[in-house]
Amino acid sequence: MAEILQKKRSYVKYVHVVIMFALILFVRYIPPVGAITPLGMQALGIFAGIVYGWSTLGMIFPSLIGILAFGFLGENTVVATLSTAFGDKLTVIMLTFLLVASLVDQVGLSEYIAKWCISRKFVEGRPWAIAIMFCVAGAIISATVNVYASMILMWNVFYSFCDQVGFKKGDKYPMLVLMAILFCCTVAAGIFPYMGLSILVVAQLQKYAGMDINYFLFTVVQLFMVLFSSIIYFLILKYVFRPDVTPLLNKENTQVKQELASLTGHHKLVGGLIILL
Repeated sequence: MAEILQKKRSYVKYVHVVIMFALILFVRYIPPVGAITPLGMQALGIFAGIVYGWSTLGMIFPSLIGILAFGFLGENTVVATLSTAFGDKLTVIMLTFLLVASLVDQVGLSEYIAKWCISRKFVEGRPWAIAIMFCVAGAIISATVNVYASMILMWNVFYSFCDQVGFKKGDKYPMLVLMAILFCCTVAAGIFPYMGLSILVVAQLQKYAGMDINYFLFTVVQLFMVLFSSIIYFLILKYVFRPDVTPLLNKENTQVKQELASLTGHHKLVGGLIILL
């Protein structure tokens, strides 16, 4: 039975690949709608194919196919598109951390971290404490390392967490927490004046407005704004959207505790590489 399910999953993967390529190649032949030009329809097809691939196949393969597809868009060339894409540091950063996230998942480190998170006593039976725990971890990585790295890594771990506790695709709680991780990582990226967009903001204020920026006060104000906005955000999620958190109300988590084993050599190696990175 397990072999049949495994084969079925592999076939489904190929179906998703075919659908992705069909969107990229054939949407261009649909008559343009409204003000959209034929070139716009071609770009729309590529975008739709990439989004479908991200939703069903992962991030790396559809992204690479999308970059190649844009090489055939209009007067673009594949060589120029690849040079532009991989010559930009943002693309390299994103691709690097997508590969790292995939490695974390393959060795089972994300599953271990997820089990460790939900087996802590201070979060047992507290769904929003668990959500805050993921967001705080993501915010720290975002503020000190990279905003994209934090989102990719924490999303990957949170997916494993949802599998462990029994959430399904389409459930409101996982969707809301994923958006909360995105929000917290984004706002935390600007806490320090030497990270992310804060560099541009501080530079422009100093150059064109002639302002003398106190970096310590800047960090304190940013930290306060991040904490305040995050608290408001979580209050809205909890009391306005009111998602079903039944799978997290089991205060025992005995199954998780029994399965939580020691870190393997692979786990430690990959964890060390992430810290080094």
